[in-house]
Amino acid sequence: MTPLVSTLKNGLRVLRLQDKNAAGVSIVMLVGVGSRHETEEQGGIAHFLEHSLFKGSKNYPTSKAIGMAVELLGGSSNAFTSYDYTGYYIKVPMHTAEQATAILADMIMYPVFDEREIEKERGVIIEEIRMYNDEPRSRASDLFNERLFQGHPLGRDIAGTIETVSSMTPDKLRGFVARNYHSRNMLLIFSGNFEPDTAQAWAEEHFSDIPAGEAVATELFKRPDNLNEVLYHEKQLEQTHMVLGGFASRRTHPDRFKYQVGNALLSYGFGSRLFQTIRDELGLAYYISSGISSYEETGKFMIRLGSDATRAKEAVTAVLRELSAVIAGDFSDEELTRAKNYLIGTMTTQLEATDEIALWYGMQLMLRKEILSYEEISSRIEAVTRDEVTEAWSSVITSDNLLLSVLGPEISADTRDLQLSVGTV
Repeated sequence: MTPLVSTLKNGLRVLRLQDKNAAGVSIVMLVGVGSRHETEEQGGIAHFLEHSLFKGSKNYPTSKAIGMAVELLGGSSNAFTSYDYTGYYIKVPMHTAEQATAILADMIMYPVFDEREIEKERGVIIEEIRMYNDEPRSRASDLFNERLFQGHPLGRDIAGTIETVSSMTPDKLRGFVARNYHSRNMLLIFSGNFEPDTAQAWAEEHFSDIPAGEAVATELFKRPDNLNEVLYHEKQLEQTHMVLGGFASRRTHPDRFKYQVGNALLSYGFGSRLFQTIRDELGLAYYISSGISSYEETGKFMIRLGSDATRAKEAVTAVLRELSAVIAGDFSDEELTRAKNYLIGTMTTQLEATDEIALWYGMQLMLRKEILSYEEISSRIEAVTRDEVTEAWSSVITSDNLLLSVLGPEISADTRDLQLSVGTV
């Protein structure tokens, strides 16, 4: 697949990803604004706006009208908000792609922001916030983020708070659109079975009236020199939920594939070290996972698990042992090969769907300003060595870069004495 990138006269970039074997087409709009671009008082407005664009537009004045229009084409639609960007997409059979393009354009360019609909959606989002606050795994992660990125938008909940969501108005939403939803801050993507010149014509016909604008300002985070802290939050639960992690590399870091291989070694799949040790061998947790999130200037790694309160210290100590093993290079060649093959294999299967292809290529272009092919990324993953994994992760997994968030029932004195250290566990 050869990505084709063009720019409309108004500055909107168009990415075309043709696959003649696909049965359908995904039309995706990525907007380079997310929750990290909000003020504290605006908290959640990017997410609220994402919901609101499905509540009615000029030619489809209600949410039902939008839903019916898409589904009469045999399609589906959805959207998402992150710290860095917001995305909207419609996925349809290939013969209805032009109509779907027109619907997406109408939603994004001509939202109506009906006050009654906004009021109803406010209630929906408040219930969403309450739902996640009641979900202990989610809440433990939120508490971790709040402390890790203390005082910065990266530490705030993407959905906002009940107070900030309660203050949203149609005028505030219109103002946010005017400041951020402009052509130079957006990327339109076509992925699937279409003719590239035809898709370019659709883009010109339906999106040429998006106004130009200035670049969106980003408040960069400055990480502290030292971090070694345990946060305890008592709540009456059946389990103790924990998040252990720290700062990681920025998204354009040259070692990012080495970090990915190390993360796969730790927790991707049933054969990973954390799954095998914490769950299968020791029986300490039902769920355990790790992940890396990268941003423009920094990143984070997180290991999430749930354990019986009486075994929480034992579980964290076992995780620290596994982290120490990775930075010591104490893993087999077979484990390293498994991790690399797992990464490449999941990437391969991910790229079977037109919407996933659109996001995979589109987010590279929007966030990294370059597009690496499947073959290039596979080659870089395959080339990662044991020493490179050890060296890269040794710069991240250090005793002065560890934060543990503990959420659960009464926390024992034994657990409160927990010391976070690696290399000596």
